Amino acid sequence: MANISFGQGMAASPLQVTAAFGALANDGVYHDPTIVQKILDARGGTVWEHAPEGERLVRSATAKTVMRMLEDVVHTDLGTGENAHVDGYRVAGKTSTAQKAGSKGYADGMYYSSFIGALPARAPRVVILVSVDVPEGAHYGNDVAAPSFARLGAQIMTHLGVPRDDGKTPPPPKPVVVAAKQMEAALGVLADIDVEPSLPGVEERGSGAAAHPKVNTGMPDFTGLTLAQAVDLAGRAKVELRATGSGVAVSQDVAPGQVESGRVVQVAFAPKQ
Repeated sequence: MANISFGQGMAASPLQVTAAFGALANDGVYHDPTIVQKILDARGGTVWEHAPEGERLVRSATAKTVMRMLEDVVHTDLGTGENAHVDGYRVAGKTSTAQKAGSKGYADGMYYSSFIGALPARAPRVVILVSVDVPEGAHYGNDVAAPSFARLGAQIMTHLGVPRDDGKTPPPPKPVVVAAKQMEAALGVLADIDVEPSLPGVEERGSGAAAHPKVNTGMPDFTGLTLAQAVDLAGRAKVELRATGSGVAVSQDVAPGQVESGRVVQVAFAPKQ
């Protein structure tokens, strides 16, 4: 019983956790998860449509109270989820750092690190769960999963056109322009040079600052990054990346330093030597 009080000793799938959190975000009403919204015939007529029947699990007042508490996780100095902050939106969420069970109790140095949250917190549109199985390097949910939650949340709010908390509608996203012949590189996977997108919770051994460059403001130095890493860095630095070639970045036409937001940079990639 002791470990249950802090969230260990139980098993739940990511979908079960997300559905349960969704009940809180939905004013205490639970809906069964579903993928198919409706089925149409060849003429576009509706053959079947999902009609959710909600089940109240907790009182509305209780759900609202818990959601306010979960906002404090992200938006107060005492919270453990500050890295889940999404600019312009209140987030209600919770970190999780759980030890993995081994054959003789908990396995040393092995964790599930997660962050789950809903936004906008006061009128939720989405619930997002980011969970990393056995992260390398850092292992706390705030360090491993919350930053990915924040990036996903910002992109989803923009995609859905959800007004910010100040009432302003986010501008439409700027697409990353990549040459059509480099589509495989755009997807982040090139079998011949073993290029893969960087994942949350993975610290590349021996790669140093190039794998996890710190972003302040201005034009980053993309040298040595894969396309996936460069795209992620450009998005966080608020510059527009235009890529040619494949492999790792070898040159860019705008030098690192202070530039205006939205500046376009041409980055050339070449196979890793």
